Amino acid sequence: MLPADQALVARENLIANLRMEHPVTRRVIDAIPLDKGDYSPDAVTKSAVDLAWHIVAAEHRFLDAVVTGVFNYGHSGRPAEIATSADISNWYARTFADDLARVSALGAEQLTKPIAGSCRCTCGRWARRCRRSTVRATTARWRRSRIEPIATDCMAGRRGPHPCLFQA
Repeated sequence: MLPADQALVARENLIANLRMEHPVTRRVIDAIPLDKGDYSPDAVTKSAVDLAWHIVAAEHRFLDAVVTGVFNYGHSGRPAEIATSADISNWYARTFADDLARVSALGAEQLTKPIAGSCRCTCGRWARRCRRSTVRATTARWRRSRIEPIATDCMAGRRGPHPCLFQA
């Protein structure tokens, strides 16, 4: 667990980095032409507006999880009133300011508390291990001349293919 004084320093570094990245992200979103937001290079990829929404909504979800202590998987879709890149950029500006104010107000105790619901595993024996752990990353790893998805189960301290990754 992170010591309290280090948690406060980490929070200040995070906030400083987010403040530097925010204008860049907004410029990228604002560069999406209003009449071309539905452009997608392929039928299976996200449109430009959907990708922009995914980026800003994911950032909001992670910052909200830090504040509330739990990942909220509800309300993940883009609201109907947010249809263009300008709408997304304006929503992002308002939400970003609120999120940073909420994170800035957190004390060291809340910053060091584990985030619940960070592993959505429901596959039996792994669920028992994953319930309070964080699957830190699902990565591709080169093994025996092929790429296999690998997950880390923090509580069990083991690496290996997580059964949930292969469920249909």
